[in-house]
Amino acid sequence: MKLKNGDIQGAVRPLQSLIQEKFPVSTSYGLVRLVNKMNEPLKVIEDVRKQLIDKYHNEKVGEPKQVIQGTVEFEQFNQDWNELMEQEVELKFDKVKVPLNQNGHELMIEPAALMALDKFIDFEEITAKPAGNRAERRRSAKDNK
Repeated sequence: MKLKNGDIQGAVRPLQSLIQEKFPVSTSYGLVRLVNKMNEPLKVIEDVRKQLIDKYHNEKVGEPKQVIQGTVEFEQFNQDWNELMEQEVELKFDKVKVPLNQNGHELMIEPAALMALDKFIDFEEITAKPAGNRAERRRSAKDNK
């Protein structure tokens, strides 16, 4: 799937929050695979960010290097950063299906996080399975006839 760097960067914090939750093994596995696939473009984004800071930092401030808000350098940094966020990358992944409710507990997530995760996650309602095993359900169905 073609994504903008900004989509990937914007999903980092919400995804970090989401992976702290407890999910079934298949969901957890899918989330870990997604995070691992996102790490490569995120490393490139971080490397470019550091290069931009090296390019535009205020030498008078010292360490750590900083680009001071309100300066011409800050405006140039932002312009380059925004250009980086608009660049597209190809990322192959399967959207992860995440249950909205589990064991009677609803997943609580902020609308902004939902928006950031929309391209990566499918949130779905899980319906409860009938109690008992298959043989018990058949016997119960026969008894009700």
